[in-house]
Amino acid sequence: MPEARITTRWAGDQALALAGGPISDTSALVADLQLASARALADRWAAAHDTTLGEIRSRREWEDLRSWAKPRQEDEVYRLSMTVAEICSRRADVVEALSSASAALIGTVTDVRDQLAALVPPGFVSATPAARLPHLVRYLRAALLRIEKAPANPAADDSRAWQVAEWQNGWSPPGRLPPAHGTHAPLRRSRRPGGWSKSSGCRFSPSSSEPTGKVSVKRIDKLLSTIP
Repeated sequence: MPEARITTRWAGDQALALAGGPISDTSALVADLQLASARALADRWAAAHDTTLGEIRSRREWEDLRSWAKPRQEDEVYRLSMTVAEICSRRADVVEALSSASAALIGTVTDVRDQLAALVPPGFVSATPAARLPHLVRYLRAALLRIEKAPANPAADDSRAWQVAEWQNGWSPPGRLPPAHGTHAPLRRSRRPGGWSKSSGCRFSPSSSEPTGKVSVKRIDKLLSTIP
């Protein structure tokens, strides 16, 4: 779709929030939104037809998918843009809190800044599993709450952060995101029910109970042990 057809639907506050996100170039943001919406629609079509995108082999199946998704694309992009605007607003809150945090919280600030860069990087819209994208708002609120609570007990925050880092380093190589974040892999994600959610929630909850459900290193280890 033409870029203007998408951006002219944005309200003023929505456009302002999106402009302050990690994707500062409007054209790149629109491209990311369109890619994410296409993937979300394709996954939805595949689920409705009890198949996976990797199993599409015939031209007829491709044409069926295309004709179903095309009239839904514009509204799906708009729906995603509203979610992304909220994510960008919450990210801005965290960035502001980081900039004003005490020097005594250098460990917490560094940890949250690194997590923020990994969770909401440029291209995060299409990189994040569609079902998990709305949960980024919750994770960012938890990150903000962590910064606000850390001054009361910096040692406890550092201890929990170290525990989570030990688990994460044992699961994936340094610098890598948890599996299925950053790639479109519906088959792989289906074998890890809840894994992406719990890993992200645990990363942001050393001093916060904000993420829904009980999240802990032990629970994530138990979940991963069930994956073949």
